[in-house]
Amino acid sequence: MGWLHACNAPRGQGYRNSVVQGSRGVAGRGVREGWRLATAYGPGRWRKMKGIARVRLAGGNLRLAEVHWYEAHGIGCREFKIKRFVEDAG
Repeated sequence: MGWLHACNAPRGQGYRNSVVQGSRGVAGRGVREGWRLATAYGPGRWRKMKGIARVRLAGGNLRLAEVHWYEAHGIGCREFKIKRFVEDAG
């Protein structure tokens, strides 16, 4: 399921107008790919984040998914990735 390169939205906003719920940091001391992110998007304190979002797929279906992304203060969130689909509770 590769990376989804989109998101200039502020924190709390997700991929394709979906609101990310329960976002939290994943990485501890830093991001392994910090140098690549700084080269591509600019220097900053990069953090890997994750949350749950309702995502619209290419076929138009809405699915609940666990989403991971990178985020830096003043730059915003970049490179969303759907890690797995979560079963809808109801």
